[in-house]
Amino acid sequence: MSAIPGRLTALRALMAKHNLQAYIVPSEDAHQSEYVADFLQRRPFISGFDGSAGTVVVGDKRAYLWTDGRYSLQASMQLSKDFWDVTITGPGVAPFHEDLATKFSKDARIGVDANCLSISMAEQLDKSLNDKGIQLVKMTDNLVDQIWEDRPSAPCQPVRIQPMKYAGQSHIEKLKNLRDALESEGGDAIVLSALDEIAWLLNMRGKDVDYNPVFISHALVSKDDAYLFMDSEMSEQVMAHLSEAGVEVKSYASFFDTLRSQCRGKTVLSDFGKTNSATQEVIQSVEGTVKKITSPVEMPKAIKNEVELKGQRDAHIRDGVALCKFLRWLENTVAQGNEIDEVQASEKLESLRREYPEFVSPSFATIAGSAENGAIIHYHPRPGACSKIKNDAMFLCDSGAQYVDGTTDVTRTIHFGTPSEHERRCFTRVLQGHIALSNAYFPEGITGHQLDIFARSPLWKDGLDFRHGTGHGVGSHLNVHEGPHSISFYKRGLDPALRSGMLVTNEPGYYEDGAFGIRIENVCEVVEIKPAHNFGGKKYLQIQSITMAPIERKLIDASIMSSEEIAWLDTYHQQVWDCLSGLMTDDGDKQWLRSQTLPLLA
Repeated sequence: MSAIPGRLTALRALMAKHNLQAYIVPSEDAHQSEYVADFLQRRPFISGFDGSAGTVVVGDKRAYLWTDGRYSLQASMQLSKDFWDVTITGPGVAPFHEDLATKFSKDARIGVDANCLSISMAEQLDKSLNDKGIQLVKMTDNLVDQIWEDRPSAPCQPVRIQPMKYAGQSHIEKLKNLRDALESEGGDAIVLSALDEIAWLLNMRGKDVDYNPVFISHALVSKDDAYLFMDSEMSEQVMAHLSEAGVEVKSYASFFDTLRSQCRGKTVLSDFGKTNSATQEVIQSVEGTVKKITSPVEMPKAIKNEVELKGQRDAHIRDGVALCKFLRWLENTVAQGNEIDEVQASEKLESLRREYPEFVSPSFATIAGSAENGAIIHYHPRPGACSKIKNDAMFLCDSGAQYVDGTTDVTRTIHFGTPSEHERRCFTRVLQGHIALSNAYFPEGITGHQLDIFARSPLWKDGLDFRHGTGHGVGSHLNVHEGPHSISFYKRGLDPALRSGMLVTNEPGYYEDGAFGIRIENVCEVVEIKPAHNFGGKKYLQIQSITMAPIERKLIDASIMSSEEIAWLDTYHQQVWDCLSGLMTDDGDKQWLRSQTLPLLA
């Protein structure tokens, strides 16, 4: 934190040279990624705030952060009020582009790197700021980079093929489908910049970004040509894989020059939420037209094929075995009076997952919070900056793994002592929300926003709630957070209906600052069901858990649960036992699992 004031001073000196009264530092990179490579971590560098979402604006006098409710407590801990004003976004709060316009006076100039700003956000900012007489200055150089003296180098990691036995569809067929969409939309070419979309389209994976098996790249596809812009290391097999599909590889730096030569006077399709503003300006500079579309890759990637679904189910079963071994080990370690901190617990869990040959990496930094740390929604323990796990408190563990055939994300909250009645009631309300969403039948066409109330209603009965979404999509050995669908109280501009074959998490929670945090999270598959009737001739759907791990029994207050809720829990626990017990090679692990999956009232 001590370096931050000096960095702000250095940035303001550069701003003054460009006659800027403010400079925007988004979280995103040139690909609008949620998680970015180390050398692109500009917002954490300039602010010290390292939550996964947020936008910084450095003004000539004050600095500002906009972030969501997951990070309200973390932001207050990481940012000094002497320098920073923090806005927590969400329902009832003006969106960033509107709120920013109220912070500065008429005739102010606000700079931003156009490479890090989506076309959609650039349009919104332009309008909001212009309405107030403020100018948005789109720049081609990044001012933060110019003051970042020890900036990491750009990654150039090897890429690999995602074989058909895991992908389920060839990259040649995917490219054909993309070109069909290109023709139907009346475009000459399409730009893809979202890293997970490029990886999925070409059946390739990389490791340029921690936790996400992607590689830094752009793609340009026309009727007859396909270009991949990247600097990643390629084997002969990868080169042959791309050549087979007619994909020409060019350097990452040649992207704009190729756009100028290939898109002159052409109609280029682009998803405005995933393509940066600089790309649009380059195409327009050669009299090209950029046509706004929803990415044709987005929905096919979100709706898993049968091979991908099998891989996800298999990954969650092996992940469940590792998690159960970890929970038993942790309970025994704490019960024996051995001191262990949150980092050591995280490392143990990762070591158990690493025992599987299919393991690739964690899917995100493990959230392991004892007692009050669990109330920090996206808490990340670090060596020397973490707590010992308390033997009389709750412990929240949110973790996941990348396996070659699937991506996992699971949260369990446990207690090592005797929980209070308040803790048990809060936990049970969260569990009831989880069950209500799991039990919901809904017709095709219903969105996650419409379903969100199922997960919150039981908490509202006690005046409880949580400041994060209830669910997000999950990639197939890709990003752990995947769109376009979600389950959230916050209505998005693009809120597609849930479809059979999608994956979505179910993760209600409750967080009491300074005391504890609770979250119960399963990855679920959206499946078609057959109710007794079929009003309107529609398909009916349900989300069904593929995460296999017991839910902490001692934290459940059965007296406030209905018979239907208890039946759901007992059925789920029987499924966990059936799936995992045969894979337990240690008798102690199997006995522990049996004790955790017995009927609740047994």
